[in-house]
Amino acid sequence: MKNFHLLVVVLFSIGLTLDSCGKENSTIEQEPCVVSSCNGELEWLDDMIANIIENKDDMIKFEYIMMSQFEGDTVYYYRNCNPYINYASHLLNCKGERIKVVNEYEDDLTDSVVYWKHEESECNI
Repeated sequence: MKNFHLLVVVLFSIGLTLDSCGKENSTIEQEPCVVSSCNGELEWLDDMIANIIENKDDMIKFEYIMMSQFEGDTVYYYRNCNPYINYASHLLNCKGERIKVVNEYEDDLTDSVVYWKHEESECNI
C-alpha cells in the first residue's frame, strides 16, 4: 500500500511538472516548476544547480538533488552516487537553511523524488 501511495505521488508530481513547465533546458533533465509549500523561495536551489552545472567536470554525472518530506515540511538534499566518494549531506528547508544531516534521518524522509539530475547522469535512481 505504501508503494501505491508513493507511485501516486510520483505520478502526480510528474503531471504537475509536465503541465506547469513550458521551458526546456538542455542541461536539466527534470525541473519541477511548482512547489506549493515553498512559495517561490527556491532561488538558492536554482543557484545551487547552476553552480553544479557551471563547474561541470567528471563528477556531474554522479550528482543529483532530491526533494522529500520531513516532519511535514518539504526538504531538499544533495546526493552523489559515485561509489568512491564519502560525503555528508544536509537536509535543507525552503529557505536553504540546514536542518539535519541526511544520513541520520534518512528513514524519516517520505515522498522522495528526484528534483534534478544531469541528463548524462549515471545514477540509477
